[in-house]
Amino acid sequence: MRIVSEAQKRATAKYKKDKVDAVTFSFDKENSIPFQKAVEASGKSKASYVRDAIEEQLREDGFLSRRKNI
Repeated sequence: MRIVSEAQKRATAKYKKDKVDAVTFSFDKENSIPFQKAVEASGKSKASYVRDAIEEQLREDGFLSRRKNI
């Protein structure tokens, strides 16, 4: 277990307050299993899978600029 200083806790809390917008959502149970299978197949965390899917949709819909292929 890693010991975190009070200063690091404050810095993390400030970053989250200033830079992060948390979103909570629910799935119908019938969609939960396919979602879990898709997440496992991707090798990503649930959060990363959802974030990437939302970002991709925002790009397709023109709300975000296209990524440059590097």
